[in-house]
Amino acid sequence: MARALLFQSIPEALILQVGDLETSKLVWEAIKARHTKTLEESFREYGDGKSVRALDCFDWCEVELNIHQFFQGYLKGRMDPKGMPVMLKLEDWPPSTLFEERLPRHNSEFISALPFSVYTDAKSGIFNLATRLPKGSLKPDLGPKTYIAYGFPEELDGGDSVTKLHCNVSDAVNVLTHTAKVDIPPWQYELVKKAQLRKQHVGQQTEASASENKSLKEVENEEAALKNCDGLVREESLKNKAGNKEPSNSSSKRSSSQEGDNIFVSKCIQKNVTMTNESIADENHNDVCLKTERLSSEETNGNANESSKAVRGGAVWDIFRREDVPKLIEYLKRHKHEFRHFYNEPVKSVIHPIHDQSMFLSESQKKQLKEEFDIEPWTFEQHLGEAVFIPAGCPHQVRNIQSCIKVALGFVAPESVEECLRLTQEFRRLPKDHRTNEDKLEIKEIVIHAASSAMREAKGLI
Repeated sequence: MARALLFQSIPEALILQVGDLETSKLVWEAIKARHTKTLEESFREYGDGKSVRALDCFDWCEVELNIHQFFQGYLKGRMDPKGMPVMLKLEDWPPSTLFEERLPRHNSEFISALPFSVYTDAKSGIFNLATRLPKGSLKPDLGPKTYIAYGFPEELDGGDSVTKLHCNVSDAVNVLTHTAKVDIPPWQYELVKKAQLRKQHVGQQTEASASENKSLKEVENEEAALKNCDGLVREESLKNKAGNKEPSNSSSKRSSSQEGDNIFVSKCIQKNVTMTNESIADENHNDVCLKTERLSSEETNGNANESSKAVRGGAVWDIFRREDVPKLIEYLKRHKHEFRHFYNEPVKSVIHPIHDQSMFLSESQKKQLKEEFDIEPWTFEQHLGEAVFIPAGCPHQVRNIQSCIKVALGFVAPESVEECLRLTQEFRRLPKDHRTNEDKLEIKEIVIHAASSAMREAKGLI
């Protein structure tokens, strides 16, 4: 029954309600809990006890900030000097290899609540081929992984809280375990609406073209700045920036009596960040640009007491069919300069438009895709307690419309082995320094051990 229901939707996605997550004693609260340690407390105990490194969704660089400050932003929101929402996200904490050790109760409740345990159970799922690897062998990193991120109901003019378009080499299930509705003042909605109108009027393509027409000297200067930024620390007060004026709405005054906390913006997560078209960003690049910013309490908590629009779901998903991938790739290559990534700059180099994970399709771009190539994703909202099953090889992207905590787990279903093998070969054709070049799944070893295990079991029945 489980096989028929789950793979009736393959190669499309399946959404199921995981009711136990809402009714069990497990509390996925970010700040307060009665019977179990909160995530914030776990950070303090198993991290360095003071800070976390999050991604700023505007420029995709790391931001190091106080743990409590991060979770206050999760619950109450954060804004930049101009009043625009700031979206931060924290990925894969604790590392999946330590998830069970550091959050044992969260782990057990999550695993026990998952539907289709014959597929999703990482230890005893009979249809999860990854469980057939012998003891002592190197296990693939399939999770669970946590994703803690801010969200905003409307599309922003850059800086949306998103997981960019990509596809997984294995099947995966993603569960929305917690949401927090941030109160958003009316004046901030007006700022967002104005930004959206400006974006429609000017157009990302025009901005990208203007950026490409920079003089050679300007490009060389930018390259030199990136190469020489190691160890650079630049301290600047947000109060001195041009955008520090209060919104005209008198009800939106924000207190500035307290000193802000320091935030250190460290290296971009990807590597080889240059202005050339010869390589995409690479994860282990040593060039580090640091700047210190003062965040005052007005920017962190200024929108806590205002009303906001009603939001039902926690995240919006777009999942494409496997058969639509060639057309999707063609569209992305044609319009690559309309997308922005590092430092909020237009994407200049594309090795693989999906595996690079540097593009996110906005609503207008999805309409354009439909008009030009007659394909569209399956778009839906994920609600609290819902599990989304994503088949291997299905490109997908996610945008948070509320603050969300999601937990994801990978598995290898027999029905997906062929696609997993195909993707593994595709990844190996990418440059050696590409973020997805490495075969982290080791699918061939999984298949060999699964086949060997099946033969032993068959012989035992004879």
